Amino acid sequence: MEFLWSSAEIEKITGGKSTKYFEISKITTDHREVEEGTLFVALPGSKLDGHDFVQGAFNHHAIGAMVERPVEAAGEYIYVEGTSAALDQIAVAARERSQAKFIGITGSVGKTSIKEALFFLLKNQAKALASVGSYNNHVGVPLTLVNFPEDLEYGIVEMGMNHAGEIAHLGKLVQPDICVITSISPAHLGSFQSIQEIADAKAEIFQNYAPEGVAVLNKSNEYFDYLWQKAKQQGIDRIYSFGLSSADAFLIKREGNQIRASILDEIVEYTLAVEGEHWTLNSLCVLLLLKLTGADVQKGAEDFGSFHALKGRGQTTTISFNNGSFVLIDDSYNANPDSMKAGIALLGQKKGHKIAVLGDMLELGEMGPKYHLGLAQELLDAHVDRVYACGRLMGLLFEMLPPVMKGVWRETSEELIQPLLDSIEDNDVVFVKGSKGSKMNLIISSLESLAR
Repeated sequence: MEFLWSSAEIEKITGGKSTKYFEISKITTDHREVEEGTLFVALPGSKLDGHDFVQGAFNHHAIGAMVERPVEAAGEYIYVEGTSAALDQIAVAARERSQAKFIGITGSVGKTSIKEALFFLLKNQAKALASVGSYNNHVGVPLTLVNFPEDLEYGIVEMGMNHAGEIAHLGKLVQPDICVITSISPAHLGSFQSIQEIADAKAEIFQNYAPEGVAVLNKSNEYFDYLWQKAKQQGIDRIYSFGLSSADAFLIKREGNQIRASILDEIVEYTLAVEGEHWTLNSLCVLLLLKLTGADVQKGAEDFGSFHALKGRGQTTTISFNNGSFVLIDDSYNANPDSMKAGIALLGQKKGHKIAVLGDMLELGEMGPKYHLGLAQELLDAHVDRVYACGRLMGLLFEMLPPVMKGVWRETSEELIQPLLDSIEDNDVVFVKGSKGSKMNLIISSLESLAR
């Protein structure tokens, strides 16, 4: 069990007071993730208060709990003035003591996929770790940093946001050596007045880069020039690009899943096991990042053939059931207009009876109806056979579809499950996508339950 922190170190960092000296191998804010050697941090919240779960953490053999008020549970404690602020302080200390190179990744779409692919390739060459799942917010980022070991060589940190100022705060903790913006699109538009404001919020990553830091931008995105200027204004001189052409990392040729590309003048050829045209750009970004870290790009390119899409993010499986078999494309984790279009295009490439199961794209504000209605042409271009939909916004889209394409619409994903299950036949290809709040994961679980 690797030792990360001692209670004495955390006392010094936070100004807190511990009841006893102990050594910590993991830090978490979720009592369900506690294991032997874990420090449980009790964060207050508007709905749930972590202090109410301290006993549960001790029941799971937590070595101690960091709290901001007394709790009636037997165990060792570190008392601090505020647990949220203390977690940030430990994160800052983790970054300051580390000699690793840090890659900070933000963007409207693709940041988790690029993070996971980069981690998959880089961990084969060096001691590298990455944010777990979507630990990309004001809690997830500090948790990521405090759990990085001191001898780490590369730290890959995903940074998300819903409002202006969030990336700036996270950047102070991460201080990335490489600042990556994957793309700018209308995700979380409900919290902003324009897409340019989203670009401004993402560009906050340039405010807190490490000495001699570099920026990596998507040349194929319409906000490339704008972000390039933002990086320059913050003093970043080394700016690299990836894109389908005229970039530092660009596509030379693609035939099926075979890619030939130039990565900073190094020619690489590789196979993509992940599907979808958007993965061409993702892979160019990942290999450019490998090159900038000093890793072996040729080996990374070779390893790409073993990288597969994650559950909820385009994972494709074939499910055998009583009536035959069907292909399930699980893109259920989240959605915005650009990622939805990419997913529908992927469905369009499949052979078989194409079924799109769509949930509302949330946080688009007053532009929500427009972006949902705009999917009609995408569905037609992809030759989708049937559409099943849930949610008020997807209801607008459903109403304007040709009658032959209409499957079933329901208010919620739960209500859509049974009509969908009753319709599945042999040789179907079922694509499922929607924002996390639309709970499309319930549909995925139900479809998977058909497996025999």
